Order: sequence, then C-alpha cells, then structure tokens
Amino acid sequence: MNRSEKPIKAFNLSLIAGFLILTNAVLLGAATTWFPWIIPTIPGTSNDTVPFAVLTVVGLACGALVLVCSLML
Repeated sequence: MNRSEKPIKAFNLSLIAGFLILTNAVLLGAATTWFPWIIPTIPGTSNDTVPFAVLTVVGLACGALVLVCSLML
C-alpha cells in the first residue's frame, strides 16, 4: 500500500459499526428507562434494570471507542 492510498473501505465499515453499536446502546438505555416491561427476565427473579444500565454504559463506551478509532484510520 502506498502512502497516498487510504483505507476507505475499512473506514466506512468501522464507521458504520460504531454507529450501530451506539444505536444499540441508546435503544437499550431507552428501553430500560422508559419501557422496562419490554425486556424479558427469568421468571421468579426481580425485574432489576441495573445490569441493563451497565450494559448501556459499556455499549456507549465501546461505540465511542470504535468511532474514534475509525476516525483515526
């Protein structure tokens, strides 16, 4: 690869992946906050939303990391 060539396909793919990860995290956070009855739980357990809030934060962090890395490409 020459210095003049840029990884356009890798940039596009990672940019799309970052947006999809962020979208998934935002939708999970919205479902946990406003629609907790949508998220299925194991029968007999409490309908605790703390694990989903942690997953939302992890998803936002990973999505932001993928977007930053795609911009660095």
